[in-house]
Parts: sequence; C-alpha cells; structure tokens
Amino acid sequence: MKSGGFTLIELLVVLVLIGVIGSMAVLAIGNDGSEQRQRQEAERLQALLQLAEQEAELRGEAIAVELCQSAYRFFRHSNAAWRLEDSDSLFRPRQLPAGLGLLLRLDGQGQRLPAQLLPVTAGGKPQFVLAPAGAVAVEIAVQQAGTTVWLNNTGDEGWTLAGETIHAD
Repeated sequence: MKSGGFTLIELLVVLVLIGVIGSMAVLAIGNDGSEQRQRQEAERLQALLQLAEQEAELRGEAIAVELCQSAYRFFRHSNAAWRLEDSDSLFRPRQLPAGLGLLLRLDGQGQRLPAQLLPVTAGGKPQFVLAPAGAVAVEIAVQQAGTTVWLNNTGDEGWTLAGETIHAD
C-alpha cells in the first residue's frame, strides 16, 4: 500500500536541483564579465602594439599611437607628416567598451589624455612612436572601477602585461 507523501530521496533530489539552479542564477547575475573584458582589451592592445612594432621594423616606416581616455588609434609617418592608419583594418581606430579607460605614462611621467580622439585635421597626433629598440619607456593602463591592468615595453621581452593593481574603493 502506497501513501500519498514523498520519499526522502525524492525530497533530496528536488532540494539539490533547486540548489544547483539557484547557484547558477546567482553566478549569472553576479558576474557581468567586466574583469574578463578588461583583461581581453589589455591583451588585444598588447598584441596590436607588438604587431605594429614588428610591421614598422619590417617596412622601415614609423608607426605611432594616439590614446584618449577611452579609445586609441595608429598613425604612419608618410610624406613628412603623421597620417591616420586606414589602409589596414587591424590598425583601425578602436573604442573601449563602456566602463573601461586608459592611462599613459612615458618614461615614468603620467600623461594627460584627452576625453576623446580629435579629428586628425583638428590636431589629433600620436603620443609615442613604436620602435623595436624601445627608445621611450611606455606604460599603458586599462582601467575599470577597482582594478588596473598595466602593459609596458620596459623589459627585454617587448610588450608585456605587468599584472593587475587592485584599488581600495
């Protein structure tokens, strides 16, 4: 004869399922991927800087970088002037996702970055030239609330991610 209640095993299975579903919901809500997005942007910028440096050496043409607080772009030196790199889609101007920002230090000195990239005709110009010899020490930070990921060319390895700094809010 069967009673109308649930067995202990059935109750435990239901509780485990509720726990798993609840945990997945909490993880999905609590993690918007911003830390991963920050790291990806820093790695993308690192790869582009390395590639631009190598291309400058191979072509024998100077390539430079201009940064603002939330974007960056590349320039080529041609006909005694800096020209926006628009012939190669890899080096197209790039906007950082919302919530991320950039900082720049040249030879240890912080540089004030404009809020946005100026039109080239209105005075937009690069802040540093990429050279394999590393004539100037460049440090670039990809920031978001609470953390900073630094890139630099100060070592013998070329462009490296220097790690994360966590700020106390």
